[in-house]
Amino acid sequence: MPVLEKHIINVRKMAKVAVDFIAETELSGIFDDGNPEQTLIAEYEGANLRSRLDWLTKDRLIILDYKSGGTSSKPESWIRRQLFNMNYDIQAYQYPLMNELTGGPPNAKFIFLVQENKEPYACSLVGAGPSVIESGKKKFRYAL
Repeated sequence: MPVLEKHIINVRKMAKVAVDFIAETELSGIFDDGNPEQTLIAEYEGANLRSRLDWLTKDRLIILDYKSGGTSSKPESWIRRQLFNMNYDIQAYQYPLMNELTGGPPNAKFIFLVQENKEPYACSLVGAGPSVIESGKKKFRYAL
């Protein structure tokens, strides 16, 4: 995606902070063995579905979804202000389903990498627990 020259310095700073952050977590090394921007297409219950995963590990056990913006990357704040309001819970249900429908394992983990877009560009990891997945499933089924 094209980025205006006046924004590229901040985008590069954000990317460095995010990569350094991941290197200090249990996901260290995730970018060594996987693929970005994976498009998965499948038919499910008569509907044609498409998902675009930000990062999928080679073994297809971890799906990492990047979210930037907002005033706080603190998990509790992000969940309260962004996750459900932006319907990201649907992704938390649909992406692992699509992974499985296209040959991935049934137990893939879905994790959000959340980053603030103002310095110091703080990051956090937010897992999709059972309540998030169940909420996404209900919305997905309704849309289907």
